[in-house]
Amino acid sequence: MRSLAALHNGDGDEPRFVEIFVGKVHQGQWDLAEDHWERTVVEFLNIREMEGLSAARATKKAERLAMTALWYPAKRWGRCPCCS
Repeated sequence: MRSLAALHNGDGDEPRFVEIFVGKVHQGQWDLAEDHWERTVVEFLNIREMEGLSAARATKKAERLAMTALWYPAKRWGRCPCCS
């Protein structure tokens, strides 16, 4: 699983996601944001949809799903579902 720091150095929407998720939602608390990121990715890794996928494909898919699940409430309400 990629860390938030790795996502921040990524391309596309990843850096913007990290800026909002860490900077605004978690007030710059990287450790807390990283914990919530990792927990969310792990939750998605454990869904039935990941069965039969290679570890690399499952991880990549779980990261995409986690980013989507965390980004919407972060942009919309400035909140993290893990913090609630």
